[in-house]
Amino acid sequence: MAHTTPTNFSMESLLYHQSMLSAHRVKQFIYSKNFNVLHLNVRSLADKYDELMLLIRELDVEFSCIVITETWFSEFDFLDQYFIPGFDLFCNSRVGKRGRGVCIYVRQIYEARVEPARLAGREALVAELYFRGSRMFTILCLYRAPSGELPLFMGDLAGVLESLPACSLMVGDVNIDLNPDNNSFYDHTTKSYMDALDNFEFVNTITSPTRYGNFKNSIIDHIAVNRFKRGIKTCTVDYLLADHQPCIISIEISSQFANKSKHTVFTKTDYKALRNKVEEHDWSKIIDPCSVQLSMENFLSTFEALIKSSRSGRASCRERV
Repeated sequence: MAHTTPTNFSMESLLYHQSMLSAHRVKQFIYSKNFNVLHLNVRSLADKYDELMLLIRELDVEFSCIVITETWFSEFDFLDQYFIPGFDLFCNSRVGKRGRGVCIYVRQIYEARVEPARLAGREALVAELYFRGSRMFTILCLYRAPSGELPLFMGDLAGVLESLPACSLMVGDVNIDLNPDNNSFYDHTTKSYMDALDNFEFVNTITSPTRYGNFKNSIIDHIAVNRFKRGIKTCTVDYLLADHQPCIISIEISSQFANKSKHTVFTKTDYKALRNKVEEHDWSKIIDPCSVQLSMENFLSTFEALIKSSRSGRASCRERV
C-alpha cells in the first residue's frame, strides 16, 4: 500500500513522496502540465526498450525528460532505433565494452545543451534545458557502479554539484543506500555523500526503497534538488521492468517561474439551462447513417458545445505565486 511522506526541506518548500504507486495511480498523483522527470535503471536499454515504451504508455503522463541508467550501450551502438517520438536522445556510454552508461531523453519543446560530466571514470551528463530562450532547469544524470572508487567519485561529485546553478536536479542510480532502516545508512560513505549534497543545498526527494532484496530494501536511486521554492511531488512506481523501481519527480512550473499576479477564470455551469438545451436540441441532425463513428463524434462535439454555452465565468485575481 502506498504511503505519503511529507518532508519539509526548506522554509518555503514542502515535498510529498508516495511509494509503490500503480501506473493508474501515478496519473492521479502527477499533473501532466508540470515539469515531470522519469528515472529508471533498465540494465540494457536494447533488451528493455519495448518494455520501457509500454511503461510510458501505461503511465500516460507527459514527461519532460526521461533519464535511463545502465543503458549498456557501447560507442558502436546505432542509437536511432531507441528513439522515443517527440524526444531528443543524448547518451554517455562506456568506452571499450558494454555495461554502465546513462542517457536522457528530452522533450523537443525544450532547447537542450548537453555535455558529459567527469565523475571518476563513471558516465554522467549535464543537461541545461531552455524554453523560449530562458533557462528552466539543469539536470545532472549519472550512474555509479557499486565497484566505483568512492573517494575519487566524491571529489568529482562535489566539483560538479558546486558548478550547478539554482533549480538543478541530480538524477540517477548512485549505489549509495539512503535507507535509514539499514546499517549502511550510518557508515562513513553515506555520511560523506549526504554532507556533499547538504553543502551545495541539495536534498534527496526519494524517501522509499527503489530496490527490494531478500535481506534489505535500499534507496540507491536518487533524485536530489537544490533551491526550489515549492510544489514538488515524487513517487516510486510498482512496476518491475528491471530490478529497480521507476522514480518520478513532478515540479510545479508556475511556482518557479511566475513573477506576476495571475488571473484565474472561475466558471459555473447552469445545469437547469443545460437540461433545457439538451431537451430542446434537434438530435436527429447528428446522426450519420453511414458511420457510427461520425455520429458519435457529432454527438460529443454538440454536447460539449451545449455545456460551454451553459457556463458563466468571472476573472478573479490571485496573489503572486
